[in-house]
Amino acid sequence: MNRRVPLARTCLVVAALLIPFASALAQTGTVTGRVVDTEGNPINAATVTVEGTTLGTLTNADGMYALTNVPTGSQTLEASMLGMRS
Repeated sequence: MNRRVPLARTCLVVAALLIPFASALAQTGTVTGRVVDTEGNPINAATVTVEGTTLGTLTNADGMYALTNVPTGSQTLEASMLGMRS
């Protein structure tokens, strides 16, 4: 007996089986925040990095940043800027 399975149903089943594997591989997230000075003023163009990685970004004029592809789990961030002391 030769049964034909519709292509759409086959693709749906394959996609349903692959989704758990794809999510297991994508164990990263996005970290967002704001860098300010001791008076609460935003710091523009500060470098924000994830310690022990090559991940980094700069803050915008409002001191905001977004780091993508950050490994899940506990991470240490470092903010720095020339001319500023912590």
